Amino acid sequence: MPNARLTKLDAVNDILSALGHRQVTTIQGTTSQHARNAVNMLNQADRMIQLQGWSFNYLPEVTYSVDASNGFVYIPDNVVQFTVPFERQYQIRGNRVFDRSRNTYVIETALTGSAKVLLDFDELPEAAKNYITRMAARSAYDKFIGSDETRQTLYAEEVMARQELVNYDAETASYTMLDHYSQPRLCGSDYVPGTIRNDPLT
Repeated sequence: MPNARLTKLDAVNDILSALGHRQVTTIQGTTSQHARNAVNMLNQADRMIQLQGWSFNYLPEVTYSVDASNGFVYIPDNVVQFTVPFERQYQIRGNRVFDRSRNTYVIETALTGSAKVLLDFDELPEAAKNYITRMAARSAYDKFIGSDETRQTLYAEEVMARQELVNYDAETASYTMLDHYSQPRLCGSDYVPGTIRNDPLT
């Protein structure tokens, strides 16, 4: 029975197939240059898509405590944005929260807000993994081969996969305009969870 879940190896092999290269049995350790290129393109697309902010990598309410030894508030490595409602002076710098209003890393109290995190590929919903793979395949084709009919096919698959992800996000998100922690904007854009997202592919 085929695996119902798309693995990172599956994604890499999809990219290799789009480029006309032989598939691999592992992406661990020493692999071909083609496989390394495919992994790099997948990682780039993965980060790019997750940075946009979706329901699956958005935490509406998290609290980070003050380190008693130095007064710093440390942020987990996979958190790329942390927003405290109505407190715009706080921002992530490195792995700590910086208070711009007081020009210091020393925070007087624990902070509660919303966070955007980067998940491992295998933790993503299938719709997200599929879209990331399609984007990576098209980007890799553009970079290493060029533009032709195959590129147009890959682009069409990417657009379709993105729409499937948008539909998935709309169906699974529980945001409303009345949610207290849904109001902060994601990734510095004008997008508010629960509203229509500006789609770069349309």
